[in-house]
Order: sequence, then structure tokens, then C-alpha cells
Amino acid sequence: MSNTHAIAIKNKQGFSLLEVLIFISILSVFFVTAIAISVTSLRDMRVSQHRITATRAAEEMNEWLSSEKESDWNTFYIHVTTLPTLGGEYCAYFDVGTIKWTDYESCDPIVRGVVPLRMLDGIYTRKVIFTPPSTTTQITTTIDVEWKDDRVNYFVPISNLYTPWQ
Repeated sequence: MSNTHAIAIKNKQGFSLLEVLIFISILSVFFVTAIAISVTSLRDMRVSQHRITATRAAEEMNEWLSSEKESDWNTFYIHVTTLPTLGGEYCAYFDVGTIKWTDYESCDPIVRGVVPLRMLDGIYTRKVIFTPPSTTTQITTTIDVEWKDDRVNYFVPISNLYTPWQ
């Protein structure tokens, strides 16, 4: 066997250590990128699910306020204007069943003291803000359902102007 033939056989026996290291590095970068994309997608999906639940809770409150306004404007106006005036901001309960005018508490932890807020699924708070009416023919409300995900605060707001007319 000639010397050149022995060198050719030796070169075809496998990959060098440098080639294996380069391949593993490229593969590692691919997997790290794929995992990062998957984690981001899962987080975005969870936030979207929470946003859907929060929107449902805000719309539920908005529908209830609308039905109260529709049933009797004067009673609705009296309830809104006689609620305790803590800046007009109240946390509405998430109890099972129907919403009632008595199902409010202050959102302010100082006023509430040690009493914890009643939350939906342990993360959502439903805040209703009644803007003081300038006339007896309109009431402005903002409903904010808030939650925290991965140390980021999110909220779904719904604002409405209620009048005694349709």
C-alpha cells in the first residue's frame, strides 16, 4: 500500500473534534431559540386566556349596571350617588349568583384593613369607578378588571355613559 493511499483512508475514518463541537454549538443555538419561542408563546397564550376571562367579568358587570338602569333610572341614580364616596371607586365581588348593590367594598387596602379582596380565580379584581354626575340625567362608569401575570399588571377597561333614555 502506498503512503498516499494510507492517508486517504485515515482521513475518511470520522469527524474531527472541531467539527463535532461546531455541530453541537449550532444544534444548541437552535434548541435554545426553539425553547425561548415556546416559552413566549405559552406566556402569550396564558395572558390571552386571562384577558378573555377579564373581558367576560367586565361585560358581566356592564350588563348588570345596564339592566339596573333599564329597570328604574331613579333607583339606579340613587344607588350610584349614595354609595360611600371613597373616590367613587369600588371593588365588585365575584360571588356566584347575581350581582347586588350591596356587593361592593373599597378597593383601598387602607380602608379595607386586613379584609382581603374577594377575587375571581385568586387573581382578578373588578373595580367599578362611578364618576360623580354633573347632572341628574347622566352617570359615567368605568369598569376595570385587573390581574397580574409574571409581575406585569394588565387590565380590561369598559367605560359607559348611562342616561335615563335609551
